[in-house]
Amino acid sequence: MGRNSGSSREIGKTGNSSGRSFPEPFEYSTIGDMKHKDTAKMLMKAVTKFQTTLGLPTRMVRIADLPKGVRGVMFPDSNTVYLDQKLFEQPLSKVEEHFKKSRGMHGWDTRTSKQVRQVPTHELAHAYWNSSQKDPKSLEMGKELRKLYREYMRDGKKKGYGKYSHTNVDEFFAETTAAIVNPRYHDRTVNGVTTKARSNYYVDEVKKIIKKYRGK
Repeated sequence: MGRNSGSSREIGKTGNSSGRSFPEPFEYSTIGDMKHKDTAKMLMKAVTKFQTTLGLPTRMVRIADLPKGVRGVMFPDSNTVYLDQKLFEQPLSKVEEHFKKSRGMHGWDTRTSKQVRQVPTHELAHAYWNSSQKDPKSLEMGKELRKLYREYMRDGKKKGYGKYSHTNVDEFFAETTAAIVNPRYHDRTVNGVTTKARSNYYVDEVKKIIKKYRGK
């Protein structure tokens, strides 16, 4: 990778993924440095789509060697998103193959239209939420999200959501936000007749909350 942060941040601040804590990487590269330009293009599209869909600011996204099994992580102290070099620094076809075979298709991740973009948009949602915690609007937004999350956890009939979204309200927000940015269902028009996309209640409700307090 051959590049370090050049910043004054304290090395050793920790990130957390699925209950594991580890220090922020000192060495990393950027999306623009990636050898496999098709994968880099996909990641840049994920970042851009997050911003344009929600009207929310994005944060720095870096590529680094993360612990085994960690596909992406957000470090709260630097508010920086890191994606795993081992997964993403390869041809896009290989990355897509991973998501077809992995837990993304077996109940862990919430299903989206572009599962390959789920990890960067999920982590960007964490970065946004982390950066806005002291904002009065975000405090009110958080109250509504926690109320919705409690409803979500009591709902025994919900479908289409991964197990990760059950972990806590932060993961619920990140998973539903990824589904907003990469919706599974779209309106279809055939011979002038439009069929509305299938509704996804909790994803729709999170989108309303974001629109009410922060975004588009």
